[in-house]
Amino acid sequence: MVAFNNGASLASCLAALRAAGKGLNLSVTVIDNCSRENIDSIIRNSGISADIVRSEANLGYGGGNNIGIRRALGKTPPPSAILVLNPDVELRSGAISELCRVLQETHCGAVSPQMSDPPGANQETPSRSLWGRRTRSIRSGGRPLTSVDRLPGSCILISTEALKRVGLFDEKYFLYWEEIDLCVRLRRAKYELLIAEDVAAVHHGAGEGCLKRHRAYYMWRNQIYFSFKNYGPFLGFLFVARRVFVADAREVIRYVKQGRSELVLAGLAGLWAGLRGESGPSVSRFALPESSPPGT
Repeated sequence: MVAFNNGASLASCLAALRAAGKGLNLSVTVIDNCSRENIDSIIRNSGISADIVRSEANLGYGGGNNIGIRRALGKTPPPSAILVLNPDVELRSGAISELCRVLQETHCGAVSPQMSDPPGANQETPSRSLWGRRTRSIRSGGRPLTSVDRLPGSCILISTEALKRVGLFDEKYFLYWEEIDLCVRLRRAKYELLIAEDVAAVHHGAGEGCLKRHRAYYMWRNQIYFSFKNYGPFLGFLFVARRVFVADAREVIRYVKQGRSELVLAGLAGLWAGLRGESGPSVSRFALPESSPPGT
């Protein structure tokens, strides 16, 4: 779990962990991603035993999580699975236990719960693939599952075996798209990615996170790097074109309707930075977080 100036969310997340992982031997690691808050006090007050690893710089989503993943993989014996969790996600009782059961029963590479925003409307579960194909619903032992080509970076339980095979998060993204990049590598290694529809979690920062300048900047910038890295020059160009004229165009319309023209400027600045080959943390004024950044 990566913490960056989101103490209130972190406290709620930690408070829910014990019930979410009942019956499991949980080992919790919190990465202090150069936060200004007193992470020690927040963890101590939560009543959860957790290791704290401090970073001297904000390494972003991928870099911060990689610290925790390497720490977990270095244990003897290593855990059978690693949960990547945003501090603004509240897991329901038994959620981690059920996700572990799905991982064991289906032998998939990674699984996520059915995410919802605070009012209860489903979100973050893709109904179509990255290329527009519909997702596939399946059942395993009577459990409803959805087979997808990407999982929400806010909560992913990943098989340790799969991580060792495909590698960790690509830190060139800094924020956004790195979990999709990892999912593409998992799928290419023949691992299935599943949404457990009967396992619930709430992503409290999902709605507000979509209206942040840094989110628009990095989302639009990193789609360029992702496309050409994973699909090559021809398919990469087609993927970027589809993103710009469909997904990005929808975002522009939404931003304008909400009177947030600065988000359009942030997205365009990110797109230009991506075309220029920028990667890692940006010094652009649009890339500076207005508050704690969401995972994805």
